[in-house]
Formats: sequence, structure tokens, C-alpha cells
Amino acid sequence: MTLPPNKNKVTYAPRTGRTQTILHDSNAAIRRTEFIIPIKTGRGQNDREHHMARYRRTSGEREAACLLTRTQIHRNALPCVVTLTRISAGTLDAHDNLKGSLKSILDGIADGLEIKDNDPRVTWRYAQQKCTRGYFGIRVRIET
Repeated sequence: MTLPPNKNKVTYAPRTGRTQTILHDSNAAIRRTEFIIPIKTGRGQNDREHHMARYRRTSGEREAACLLTRTQIHRNALPCVVTLTRISAGTLDAHDNLKGSLKSILDGIADGLEIKDNDPRVTWRYAQQKCTRGYFGIRVRIET
């Protein structure tokens, strides 16, 4: 969708780190919400860790994603497209390990939206972004 630059409205709330871009189309308005979850994900299914350590890590990731989603977006924002972008110095195999490393984040976002993760109203997309060493996070973009 290509829109004239003067039709876009971008708002940013610096206290919460919340960015909303509202794109106006001739037929409908598209609301885009982006936020970053400051979590360093593992290597997906290639992580070798004790089962209780994995449980504690994934529970914390899921809870953080749920809480941030509830503060950033209205729960009745369905149907929507959710894009999860892993920001890290390294890259993962896109069809296996990327999805595995973001699974607990996906579950937390689904909890925040109060839906199941296989709800047909939500389309999940995955991406990766390289950055310098020492920086990490997950960028969540929700488009309704």
C-alpha cells in the first residue's frame, strides 16, 4: 500500500516507548503499534539447558510480553497482523530456530490479547535484524 507522505500521522509517547503510526487509506484506517521488549532470546531449539532453567526463562519471557502487550494495545484490536523481529548480533535459522526462540514471546502476546496462539484472526510473522554486540530485544509490530 503506497500512501502520500502527508496522509501519515506518527505519534510517539516517550515515557512508555510506545509508537503508533496511523495510516489513512481511502477505504479504511490502519493502526500500527510498535514496541520493543528488552529480552535476550536464546537459540531456539538448539539451546541446551536444564528443564527447570528453561521453564524459568520462558515463563519470565512470556509474562513480560503479556504485560507489555496489555499496556500497549487494546485487546479488541482483532483481526491483526503481528510481526516479531528478533534484534541480535547473530542470526538464527529462519524456519526452525527463529520461531522456537520467539515461541514464549508469541504466547505472551497471545495472552495479552486474551486469545489462543492459533486464533485465525491473528497472522504471525517473524523477522530478524542484526545489530552491534551488546544490544538485543524483540520488536513487536501489531497492525490492525
